[in-house]
Amino acid sequence: MNRRERPLVFPTVHLNGSSREDLIAQWKAVYQAADALYAALANACPHGRDYYVSKMPDAINVATRAHAERFADVRAVYEDAEEILGHLAE
Repeated sequence: MNRRERPLVFPTVHLNGSSREDLIAQWKAVYQAADALYAALANACPHGRDYYVSKMPDAINVATRAHAERFADVRAVYEDAEEILGHLAE
């Protein structure tokens, strides 16, 4: 199930739960980590020179599609964190 097929549930700040400040700090860390991972993935994009000797037919295209899926997954985490942070800031 991808990000758009599942609801995004926001944490509720209340007396028996985590403080707003703690939740913001936690989700800010997730947001920053996702941003750093996105940048790292950009540096690790598949290059044909690393796949042309592969025994797998069409290896570069398979690797490129898989890499695009990783980008989408990380982007979904980034967007979730951004939305949750926005909710917590209200």
